[in-house]
Amino acid sequence: MYKLQTKLAYFRFNIIVNIGELNVTWFVLDSDENLEQFGRCFTKEELDEFLNFAISRPNNFPNGKNYFGCNETDLPSCDIYSIIPSIKLTYPQNLILRKTPRLSKSGEIYSCMDIILTNNNRSDNHNYIIDFNVIGVIE
Repeated sequence: MYKLQTKLAYFRFNIIVNIGELNVTWFVLDSDENLEQFGRCFTKEELDEFLNFAISRPNNFPNGKNYFGCNETDLPSCDIYSIIPSIKLTYPQNLILRKTPRLSKSGEIYSCMDIILTNNNRSDNHNYIIDFNVIGVIE
């Protein structure tokens, strides 16, 4: 079981566009019957699929990509408190990539938020083609 560390650039959550590079550690996103969302470790096949996705998008995932062993203490989660906006946050703590992102329309920042990949002109360029969702923790 694995986690993947990458740089992430050119993405947006709601109206805010990030162009600089952030260090992010990625996990597979799952949810339970209470609709809480949480990360789990990648299988080798999932890691390879997401790694290939990241490699094919060098503007969004520049520079090195490293994977490491993963254990239960590493895993992020998004619970009911994650949907409360925070005036203290500059970025969400957890970034969610999925085929059909659910963006906040208000411009507020929450601890867990979906993102859309953009290009270097800040235009949406979101083409997430993987069948599972991922959650990234900003380091």
